This record gives sequence, C-alpha cells and structure tokens, in this order.
Amino acid sequence: MQSMIKNGSMAAKIRAKSGKLLSDNDFKTLAECTSIEDIAAYLKKTEGYGPFIETAGGFWRDKLEENIYFSLINDYESFYLFSNAENKKFLNLYFLKREIWIIKSLIYSILNSDTPSIESLPEKHRSFDTSEAQKCKSLSDLKYLLENTRYGGIIDESKTIFENETALDKYYFDCMFKAVESTKGEDKRAAEELIGSETDATNILWIVRAKEFYGMSPEKIRESVLPFSYKLSKYMREKMTDAANAGEVIGMTENTAYKELFAGGAKSNALSSYLLRLNYKILKKYPFSSVAALAFLHIKRFEIQNITSVIECVRYKINPEEIKNHLVK
Repeated sequence: MQSMIKNGSMAAKIRAKSGKLLSDNDFKTLAECTSIEDIAAYLKKTEGYGPFIETAGGFWRDKLEENIYFSLINDYESFYLFSNAENKKFLNLYFLKREIWIIKSLIYSILNSDTPSIESLPEKHRSFDTSEAQKCKSLSDLKYLLENTRYGGIIDESKTIFENETALDKYYFDCMFKAVESTKGEDKRAAEELIGSETDATNILWIVRAKEFYGMSPEKIRESVLPFSYKLSKYMREKMTDAANAGEVIGMTENTAYKELFAGGAKSNALSSYLLRLNYKILKKYPFSSVAALAFLHIKRFEIQNITSVIECVRYKINPEEIKNHLVK
C-alpha cells in the first residue's frame, strides 16, 4: 500500500506513456512503407514520436533516428524530474547499461577495424565523451580514455572480446545488485525479479556462446559467468557449464524457469526477446514499484531498436514479410 501511495503519480505517468507505444499494426504499416520519407510521415502522426519528428530539411535517415532517440531521452528526463530517491537509484542504471553497450560496440569495431556507429548520450548522463571514444584505434586507446571513469581497469588488451565483454557485464550486474540491497518491500521484489531473471538468462546465453563460438573449457566458462543466481540453481548452472555442447545446454533450459528463452529458435536475439517480455511482465506485475520506470525505458529502447531495423530494411528494399524476422518480438 505504501508503495502505491508513494509511486501512484509515477505509475499514472508510465501508464500514459505506455499507451503511446506502437502496436503490431503500426509496425506492419511501417514495414509496408517504401521510403524513409514514408516512415517519417507515419511516425509524425503518432503520439509517442510525432512531437519529436522534424520535417524541415527533408527526412534523412540519421536525422530521423536522432529524432526518434530524442523521444526516449525526453521520457527519461520526465521520469527523472518526477522521481524520488528510490526511483532515481534505478533510473541511473539505464544509462549505465547504455554506456556498457557502447563500450562493447567500440571493442568490436576496434578489433574488426570497422567504423563504430554508436548513440550519443546526454552529457549529464555519461561518464566519458562518446565522440572521443569513436576515435580510438586500439584497445589501449580505449583503456586510456576510460582510465579515470568508473570503467577504469576493466578493459584488458591482453584478453579476448568475450572476456572483456563479460568483465563489463559483471560490473553492470554488480552495480544492479548493490542497488537492490538497500531496497525493501515491493520495490525489492520487483527489482530482484527484473535483475535476477536477466542475470540467469545472461548466464545461460554466455554458456551457449562460450561453447558454440569460443570453444571454451568448463573451467574457463566458470571464470566468466556471473556469480549470481535467481531461479537458475547453481547445480543447474554447473551442469550447463559441463555440457558437451551448446545444443545440450539449450535442451537443459526445458527443466528450468527459462524454458521460453529459446522458444523462437533464434539464438541471435534470444536474450533481447526474453528481456522485452520480462520488462513487460515487470511493468504489469509491479506498476507501482520503483523499477517500473526503468522497465518502461527498456521497452521503449527495444521499440526504437525495432523502428531502426525497419528503417534499414526499407532502405535496402527488403520484403515487408521478411522484415518481421529482423524485429525483437
């Protein structure tokens, strides 16, 4: 009851914004567009994106994606200004996650000699200059750039992509669990379910990837997995670690709370699809909790990711029916 009173106004705000999310029919219409101009014109008519779509100067892809992204920043700021200390504690985790995603993208780009394409974070919500980060030519450059930030000491140029990636994620999950420790009541239950479920699902995907793409030994996998468990028992995690191959690990999920993780059959977006469903579940189950706004932001971010995918598919003249396969469902 106390949580309902404390976060009632925030819940109403989230509910109003949720009503502006795109429907399946909206995405069907977007997929049937024949140009970026058509996509922009359609989004201009929607409640969630219309106020942020600039029509002056034509509809360029980069400009349109920037407009769409700004709608998310606006949602974040409106939540933050409206938040109490407990809400802010979890909202702060949103940009932490985005920063870690950016660092991972930079690592991939550096090691594959690609030009990184990363989102620009608001200055007051970032730990490092993303524009400067894009200029890094080596992991040593990136390590130096991050030296005096909260990510200092995490990047190790002597380690593999997988090892650096898992080190970053371990830092992220450690920050999340620290946020949960000082939380009570419904806020704690909601946070534990959101963060705990993501942790377990991430560990399962890591084990699958380690076996399928990196050929890592069980000993090496044990060093890289997150040292946290929620509904995935340590016994089952050990059993998955010792499995002969990735297929065996996927089969084992049938006997866990995560049997729907690979329901779609595609390992490439299994985690994203699972997390999208998880955040919808948290938002519905704990609408008055302090993590509800964070759950909404994750949902909105996946929606923007889907819109960006549609834009790319339309740009390359991909069949509308096939576009559905590129979306996080």
